[in-house]
Amino acid sequence: MNLSFFDCDCILGRRNKVQPGSFWETDQLLAEMDRLGIAKALVYHAEALEYHPTPGNFTLMEEIKDRPRLEPVWIVLPNHTGDFFEPDALIGLLERHDVHFVRMFPSANNHNYAFTEWCCGALFAALEQAGVTLMIGLDQTNWEGIRAVALAHPKLKILVANVTYREDRNLYPVLKQCENIYIETLAYKTTGGIDEVARRFGVERLVYGSGLPIFSAAAATAMIRYLSLPDEDKSKIAAGNLEALKKGGRI
Repeated sequence: MNLSFFDCDCILGRRNKVQPGSFWETDQLLAEMDRLGIAKALVYHAEALEYHPTPGNFTLMEEIKDRPRLEPVWIVLPNHTGDFFEPDALIGLLERHDVHFVRMFPSANNHNYAFTEWCCGALFAALEQAGVTLMIGLDQTNWEGIRAVALAHPKLKILVANVTYREDRNLYPVLKQCENIYIETLAYKTTGGIDEVARRFGVERLVYGSGLPIFSAAAATAMIRYLSLPDEDKSKIAAGNLEALKKGGRI
């Protein structure tokens, strides 16, 4: 089957530390997508991560304005210190710029805030009400934090990145308890793991991501191409499930 991929996890822009073998040029990202059969990609910007989300998100919009295959992910954070947007104003901007996905980087190595209800509850509630999907890496928080947010905001769709092959004893109960949690396949490199998650919890819970250009997308796409699942299920993981999250629209 000739799979077409919709990638949930790409970054644009030159990073402070460029990994050997990586790149940062947007046209090179598109060329790599062509090589591997990735039709579209969600992208966030290094400036939003490593400098500040406000200018970085607008840099992203300028960078992709004539590249319809690249769709925006805004990095967001709580506005307690007055350096971002209040939740209602943020939702207005997301709607104006047709942004359906946001990502948070709360770890001390990044934007340094608590991924909790007491710190981010108003932001979570606004995203939930607007039908915006929240992306969060497991390297940024922990399952307890993600589970608590998912249970407090059951209509907020949460796409968890950086789920590795050793997470099953935590992953399984979280997926069982929280139907609004989805996982990215990039780091979940475990024999039969994707197939088993699909069998236990539904193939709709799995979303393809590559980590381009920090990681090679060849392994990420190969994992999906060679699953033992039916072609229809492979197609859902490769692109269909992310399209469904996007088309979920406003609540």
